[in-house]
Amino acid sequence: MEQWILSTSLEAVAEKLFSGDFMEWMGGRKGGANMEEMSKNLKFYLLAAKSLYYDAEEKHITSSDGKALVDELQELLYDGEDALETIDIHGIQSKQRKEHGSSATQVFNYLSELVSPFGKKIEPDLVKTINCLECILKLKNMFGLKESAETIRPLRRIPSTTSFAEESKLYGRDSDIEAIVGWLLSDDDADADDCSTKFALIVGPDGIGKSALAQFIFSDDRINAHFDLLLWVPVLDDFDALRMSRTLLEGLICQPPCNPMEEEDASRLQARLKDALAGKNFLLVLDSNCHRNPFDPHALGILSEFGGSRSKIIMTASTCPEPVLMRTFTIIHHLNPISHDEDCWKLFAERIFHGVATFSHFPQYLEIVGKRLVSKCQGNPFAIKLMGCILRLERNPEEWDRILSSPIWKLSERESDILPALWFSYLSLPQHLKRCFTHCSIYHCGYEFQMQDLISLWMAEGLLEPQNGKTIEQVGEEYFHDLKSRSLIHQSRQNESYFTMHCLVNNLATSLSGQFCLRLENNSSFTPVRKTRHLSYKRQEIQDVKKFEALSESKRLRTFLPLGPMEDNKTFKWDRSALTRLFQILTYLRVLSLSMYPITQLPDSIGMLKHLRYLDLSYTQLQAIPDVVCTWVNLQTLLLVCCTALARLPSLMRHLTKLRRLDTTGTPLVEMPLHMSALKDLQTLTNFVLGKGNGSGIKELQNLQLCGRLCITGLQNVIVEDILQANLEGKLQLTDISFKWDGPADNSEIELQVLDNLRPPRKVEKLSVCSYQVTFSHRALH
Repeated sequence: MEQWILSTSLEAVAEKLFSGDFMEWMGGRKGGANMEEMSKNLKFYLLAAKSLYYDAEEKHITSSDGKALVDELQELLYDGEDALETIDIHGIQSKQRKEHGSSATQVFNYLSELVSPFGKKIEPDLVKTINCLECILKLKNMFGLKESAETIRPLRRIPSTTSFAEESKLYGRDSDIEAIVGWLLSDDDADADDCSTKFALIVGPDGIGKSALAQFIFSDDRINAHFDLLLWVPVLDDFDALRMSRTLLEGLICQPPCNPMEEEDASRLQARLKDALAGKNFLLVLDSNCHRNPFDPHALGILSEFGGSRSKIIMTASTCPEPVLMRTFTIIHHLNPISHDEDCWKLFAERIFHGVATFSHFPQYLEIVGKRLVSKCQGNPFAIKLMGCILRLERNPEEWDRILSSPIWKLSERESDILPALWFSYLSLPQHLKRCFTHCSIYHCGYEFQMQDLISLWMAEGLLEPQNGKTIEQVGEEYFHDLKSRSLIHQSRQNESYFTMHCLVNNLATSLSGQFCLRLENNSSFTPVRKTRHLSYKRQEIQDVKKFEALSESKRLRTFLPLGPMEDNKTFKWDRSALTRLFQILTYLRVLSLSMYPITQLPDSIGMLKHLRYLDLSYTQLQAIPDVVCTWVNLQTLLLVCCTALARLPSLMRHLTKLRRLDTTGTPLVEMPLHMSALKDLQTLTNFVLGKGNGSGIKELQNLQLCGRLCITGLQNVIVEDILQANLEGKLQLTDISFKWDGPADNSEIELQVLDNLRPPRKVEKLSVCSYQVTFSHRALH
């Protein structure tokens, strides 16, 4: 099922269509009066279509009527956004080419260029937008829609509570807890002649609380005292013996490799893992978050040989294994819905009252309705938690009644893979969060992502609405935490800096995005269609770049995003001519990642990607970034992590005035290009390299409002007088700063002055001084 998630798009289109420059251009063309009248009509159509949205949204969930209309409108708005952005890009590039003249002259020159063949090319797309919206409004009665004067309800901020991964109390699970804990603490099944590790399986449908139960047991003090090591590993669809060994070893040594392409073979990894676990009694939880059978006989066989005789392994799964594997498990524990109504009610009330199950101030009528709502969740703890999150700040009885009587509850029979509570959770979101949530369908089930990466993708898609006094990244963080507070995103149990989506939540996002998001996983068929705008895939499942030639059907694709590790990039069939053709086709790309691929040179056709806002070339062998990259006036994110053959950035970086994130961690740059101070929107700059040549000096940092992490390298080349001009002390959003020398200092007195002048913000969380070879001066830290 797809959803109409377009009100933000409508606002964006309207804003651009009725800007002064665009209106003037329309009025100045042949037949300008008609065009101006058309623009006024379009403004009305857009606003009217937006008002229809509020009525259509819920109706579309419970009825298949209007599906074709919704799809057509979504595609139309995508195309309209692309056309308007093409105009913006053309105008910005024209202005950049003109070094002199007033801004008014530049605008007139810009508008005059639009009357050229470029303008003739773009006009049909805009006319199509107008005509289609007009048609939609004429057909609204046919689809039972009505215009509404209702405004978007203000977002009710939900306070932070116990995260999805950290349950302090499990209601209705006492017997389940004791059964599994009893088995874990019992050594009766440990045969002196059988040193193999014992397995237990917790099995039950999605959302029933398998992971929460395992986490609660994992944190039990009795378990901590009984085992030498506690290990937790998420199990995804692509889980196998190699990935299991690597994940476990990284967890044990707490240091994953910098470059994911530099991996050991399976036998060596397993030998290292066996040595690390030798003689240790461990508890390992293999938490499945996938739809396929998670049982890999080879992986289970390897695990049985590790550790001491009292080692135990718990697996979670939605279904039981094949009969041939059943004997692998000492116990199989079936987890059922919460059976007692009182336990369900306590779980709901705990969410309503921010972690304290108290009823003293609960209105009696709401308690009656609330218990009826909880009963509809049929003992599913995840559904109950979602309902609690939805109604946490809602004290209007009419809203509770509306949810109780909604026809969405009937979806449990027609679409059993999506809980009705999830639909309510989605519908309770304001419009801007709905689009951001739906865009998360780009990630496959169980994929772990970082907040900054998701925000960069939202930013590239134009989903973040500017707010006074906040950077666009801060807006993104606010959106992110709003989704997290509603249990639509939760923190990884393995790594606090990563997040994921529950498989049921991922199903909802996937359903909402429909044909507009194509996600390749589990060797699924590659069938892009005209509507496809976003593509993600698992790197290990596509071994030939020629497979992407099928994207010729999706010329308007916006996102090209490989995910996950690549087992061996040497086996990948890289055809530069195929990549050239791909770029010639996908000229509307906004997000492009070629990370981890065996690339040494980019084809010239990459210059055609003028809409690009996000480019990831990390872990490649690129020797140079082509200068044409600097013509991408909307580029916001440039990731060049561990590009070990790259020594320089393009010389015209100063033209990337919208660049906000530049990550060159692990890349051996020799210097920064000139005029880095021109990148006034830059928020993240991981490395600033001071070279011996004519690159940017440290004073170029003066007006950059940086945040997060910054490493200043090559301080043996710094000009002392320039350091204070960099105003490091005033960059209050920096939390992690490193000062690094790459060679011997020429003059110890000068180096003392250098360190004294390097004054980080007083509240910086982490400060590192690396390779400083002169007597340390404490004044730099005061």
